[in-house]
Amino acid sequence: MILRKYHVVFDALAEVWELRRVAADETPELVARYPTREAAVCGCKRYCGQLRRCGWVADLFAYDRDGRLAFEQLFDPGMPA
Repeated sequence: MILRKYHVVFDALAEVWELRRVAADETPELVARYPTREAAVCGCKRYCGQLRRCGWVADLFAYDRDGRLAFEQLFDPGMPA
């Protein structure tokens, strides 16, 4: 099983929402920037849906502007779309 972790976080300096892929060693890599959290979450769900179709597991963590976890969603090939 291959697991990919993604975080949606707010960059206060740039005033944008970032989608970051988090490596196994917890190092974040910027994937894309979005004007709103909703747009970033939608973008991440597209990535995660593609990964699920390839048989991979993806975990999405979305945070609020203060850095608190707002929600988590697991994308598993064994789960309904």
